[in-house]
Amino acid sequence: MAKQQAVGLQVDGLKDVQKALRTVDKALPRELRKANLAAAEIVAVEARRLAPRQSGRLQKSIKAQAGQREASVKIGTPARTPYAGPAIWGWGSKRNPRPQGGWQPRNLFPQKALANKHKQVSKAYEKAVKALTKRNL
Repeated sequence: MAKQQAVGLQVDGLKDVQKALRTVDKALPRELRKANLAAAEIVAVEARRLAPRQSGRLQKSIKAQAGQREASVKIGTPARTPYAGPAIWGWGSKRNPRPQGGWQPRNLFPQKALANKHKQVSKAYEKAVKALTKRNL
C-alpha cells in the first residue's frame, strides 16, 4: 500500500518569536498571520498555474489560508468542486477502473507548486518576520 507524503515547511523558533512579540504587545502575534498569508499566496498562485484546466472551477477554488501559527492552501469545496480530491490523488486504477468516470492518474500539482516555490516562500517569510521583529522589538 502506498503511503501519502505530506509536503510542507516548518519554521523553527516560531513559538519563541510569538512569545517575544506577545510580551511587547498582545496584538503583535496576529501580525504573523499576514506573513503566513503572504507565504501561502505564493504557493496558491503557482498551484493555480499548475492545476488541470477543464472548466476552470478547480483553479478558481484554490485559496490561501493562514492563522498565527500555520498557512495552508485550500483546494476545492465539496459543493462546487467535488472532483478536487480525485483530480489530485487519482481515481481508480488501470487494471480496475471505477465505473463512474474511469481511471484518472494522480496529478500532485499542490506538492509541485510548493516544491517550485519553496525558496521564494522561505525568503519571503523570513523577510516578513525579520521586519516585524525589527519594527517592534
